[in-house]
Amino acid sequence: MHFNRLYSSSHSIIRMFMLHIQLIYNIVSFVLSWFNLAVFLLTIFIVTAISGSPPKGLNIRPFPFGALTPIVNAII
Repeated sequence: MHFNRLYSSSHSIIRMFMLHIQLIYNIVSFVLSWFNLAVFLLTIFIVTAISGSPPKGLNIRPFPFGALTPIVNAII
């Protein structure tokens, strides 16, 4: 709301430039933070889905809940 007052202030051009760099950084950081939780959950779901149903023919027990892992993943 008061962003226009920045240009009528007595700040130097370098300080205003750095403020704009900080503003751009904060906007990008804010936008990317919206996606952080989704990326984390997607990664967890993919890893647990792969570890929950190992390839057939190998003597590997599904991790972490055994045969119930796909059911637990669906509930989560």
